[in-house]
Amino acid sequence: DWAKNQDKETGMFLLMFCTMGLQLFSQPDMAIDVLSELMPLHSNWSKGKSSSGSEPSGLEIVVEIMLSLLAQNKHILRDLVQTIFKLISSQMTKPAIQSLLDVIKGEAGEENDESDEEMEECDDGDE
Repeated sequence: DWAKNQDKETGMFLLMFCTMGLQLFSQPDMAIDVLSELMPLHSNWSKGKSSSGSEPSGLEIVVEIMLSLLAQNKHILRDLVQTIFKLISSQMTKPAIQSLLDVIKGEAGEENDESDEEMEECDDGDE
């Protein structure tokens, strides 16, 4: 099982590094930001280090990277996130899942706020 997860993580890093390398041509600032987070993560992973208690785990950092890539609203980045999620979903930690839920709750809250505003505008127009 450990070897299987090791292969998944190797594939995840390879995929992320290749995609971000290509993104250097179209979105250099974003790609550099992601690579600057990914490089130390890969370095620690390849040395077999785990994060200390106060630092977020590597998986949590990957989830944050995935969320930032989704915010870019680019098809290739959405595909990358979908593939990475399939690779790491079985290893998700509680804090990593909470990061995803926080974003989902935030989006749901924004949609409710927007619909409330639209209803208020409709009410104001009737008077």
